[in-house]
Amino acid sequence: MKKNTVLAALVIVAVAFAQERDPKRVAMLAEQVAISDVAAADTENGKKHFEKKCASCHVFGTIGTSFGPDLTKIGNKYHKKDIVQTILFPPKDSEMLPGLVDDLNKEELANLIAFLRPPGSTGPSPWPEGAGKAEAMKVCGTCHAPERAMVFQSPEGWDAMFNNMAAKGMTAPEDELTKAYDYLVKAFPTAPPLPININAAEAIDLESLMSLTRTQAAAVIKYRTEKGAFKTVDDIKKVPGMDASKVDAKRDRITF
Repeated sequence: MKKNTVLAALVIVAVAFAQERDPKRVAMLAEQVAISDVAAADTENGKKHFEKKCASCHVFGTIGTSFGPDLTKIGNKYHKKDIVQTILFPPKDSEMLPGLVDDLNKEELANLIAFLRPPGSTGPSPWPEGAGKAEAMKVCGTCHAPERAMVFQSPEGWDAMFNNMAAKGMTAPEDELTKAYDYLVKAFPTAPPLPININAAEAIDLESLMSLTRTQAAAVIKYRTEKGAFKTVDDIKKVPGMDASKVDAKRDRITF
């Protein structure tokens, strides 16, 4: 690899680790971009962000360096929501670093995703198969892109959403509404809170599941490496720089 390419990659890595992540903001950003309208995105702007943020390690068409995976056909392999999640929350077993695009706003990130997955891409639908899927996509697609209905919530939440949509003018035969409602409740239920194994969790898990900053997550890992496994919630609070309120807020989900 050329020397300047390596240096560019190292600069990006250094910037990424210097930034503090706000997991709640990143999660909200992921949801907003996942339901954004691709047709309204600026792919040329997205191309510029790819060249600045991604091209040091990835190839897309004729742009970039093949240090990491080739992303040219990523739009035909994955749905937009999956691409957003992978960029913002990389799998633990990947070499991709979190935080590289955290400074982009919603529109800029949507533009980047639109560049990677332009209109016409054939990635799989994120809507699971099931009775009522066609009715749900029809009902939800009357006023907006069906993807905007991909919200994981309780039956009460779906009741409120249907009532809100009806108040805004949504109309459909009663049987279609019933089938759509039943499908959405089953397809997009409230996700149960994930347990947090404080002695095994990696930094990205501590950030996303416990709302810790990058510095706090690193401090947890350093502390348990030097002092040994945590045994109680109070042990976690002894970590330098730890916010005790964050620990208390997640105490029911913490395992040892």
